[in-house]
Amino acid sequence: MQSDALPVQRQIHLKIDRAALAGDPAQAQLQTTQLRLALEKLYPNQLRVSDELFAAIDTVKADVLWAQVLFVF
Repeated sequence: MQSDALPVQRQIHLKIDRAALAGDPAQAQLQTTQLRLALEKLYPNQLRVSDELFAAIDTVKADVLWAQVLFVF
């Protein structure tokens, strides 16, 4: 007999103290990646990490680059 029930999914939202992240966006991305990899290593094949902070930092990183270019000129 096949069940029509959907698999149970849990979501855990982590709040990271932004003061703990590096001021440089590239370094902050590296830190969030290291955290994601550490969590995945602790729970292999048991969780999926969605690193939305990485994408947000990516946007900031591009803005910082443009600000540096504009400041030079």
